[in-house]
Amino acid sequence: MNIPTKFSWLLVALLCLGRPGHTADKADTLHFATESFPPFNYEENGAPAGPMLEIILAACNIAQITCTAEIMPWRRALALGENGHVDGIFSILLTGNREKKFFLSDPIIRTTYSFFALKSAAWEYKTPSDLNGMTIAVYGPSGTSETLNEIVGNAQDVRVVLEVTNFDVFKTLALGVYGAKSAILANRDVGLALLQSRNAALPPSASDILPVGEARQIVYGFGLSRQKASNASHMESLNRVLRKMALSGQTRKILTRHGLQAATKGAS
Repeated sequence: MNIPTKFSWLLVALLCLGRPGHTADKADTLHFATESFPPFNYEENGAPAGPMLEIILAACNIAQITCTAEIMPWRRALALGENGHVDGIFSILLTGNREKKFFLSDPIIRTTYSFFALKSAAWEYKTPSDLNGMTIAVYGPSGTSETLNEIVGNAQDVRVVLEVTNFDVFKTLALGVYGAKSAILANRDVGLALLQSRNAALPPSASDILPVGEARQIVYGFGLSRQKASNASHMESLNRVLRKMALSGQTRKILTRHGLQAATKGAS
């Protein structure tokens, strides 16, 4: 009689251990890849930091999902995300093109793409026709370069130059390599953060670069790879939390502390 009883208790124990939520499961863990992209995400004391990560970690904590992140070159991060070798990436432009590869979060940060030029160029941007005959540099491939390609489609005789980093774009413009009729397209907050950092590797002439026209308002969020089916439900959970954070004002408070704007208005 004792053998069946012991067997019954063993079976119950095994079933309990196998119940979802009983123990931490890899399905409840998300690993993100990102790049150094100040002021949205960057490295601090050897670890990823920044307002986007703060918001993601806060949402993950409320949704009871363990989330981690690491910084790497953007092209590698994007490829890993698209192939499902990491669960997600940030910060990304929320577009139809991105949605083909990722489950997208709700909009989190509002910002703009702006043209930058040297003061000596005496040039400003108002409409795509202002780009006629210009050389425009941009960091890419990226959401910024995709936007530039859309804009120059309405201009004539525009030469587009892709650079590996935003730093290379600003440095090369400052050195005058692109020529007299040149400018760059960049995220306004990223460009200003780079110029205000007074990076020693930037030439002194970089102090003469300034924003000369807004190209487009945009929003950033994060994405979870479509290569992992479980990410669909994870994103649903995280978006529910993000909406509550936006309404309560939690998201806005985090972004205000970093001098950034929330994509949606919340409580004061």
